[in-house]
Amino acid sequence: MEKKVCCVTGHRPDGFPWNYSEYECNSHQEYLEAMACYIHWFIHKHSCNYFICGGALGVDTDFAEIVIWLRDNVFDDVQLEIAIPCKEQESKWSPKDKLKYAELIQKADKVTYVSDAYTPDCMQKRNEYMVDNSDVVFAFWNENKNSGGTYNTIEYAKKQKKQLELFVLNQYL
Repeated sequence: MEKKVCCVTGHRPDGFPWNYSEYECNSHQEYLEAMACYIHWFIHKHSCNYFICGGALGVDTDFAEIVIWLRDNVFDDVQLEIAIPCKEQESKWSPKDKLKYAELIQKADKVTYVSDAYTPDCMQKRNEYMVDNSDVVFAFWNENKNSGGTYNTIEYAKKQKKQLELFVLNQYL
């Protein structure tokens, strides 16, 4: 089967239009269900079988967990690549988040470090790497945020003429 690649961009926990740490709130649950449905649909209907995420907290982590679950339980030909902007990305994270990150890295099919060390543009380089290596870009975006990494990645995907699937997080309020 030909490899069709999909990547994701989206906000960190503080970029959501609801309190991201309230996992049981309706908005959070609806967002996760929608993400899972769309990933499943793209695998099943569009033969998308290779996924790339950036390994950050928030959308990236949710996306990775869903892809891993689908790979392990439904579609055995699905693969996950985690594109990390720099080594020690997680150095300032909480112990709980570091543990989850380590588990995701271990379960990924491929891990790519875009830069060896942190630089002011390593996050953007990681985002461009993901877009450049994808056929489809999923963007989970808070439409009230017209700056930052997610917004820049959406604009970059448009310039590269990539298929862009835009999911406005505000619709889950």
